[in-house]
Amino acid sequence: MYISRNLDQWNAFLTMLQTAFEQGKAQDF
Repeated sequence: MYISRNLDQWNAFLTMLQTAFEQGKAQDF
């Protein structure tokens, strides 16, 4: 189903953003 596949891509995008944010915080310390 197209919508669920779109949701999977959106969830992967959010996970990537969260990971990048946490890595950015870790580099600050």
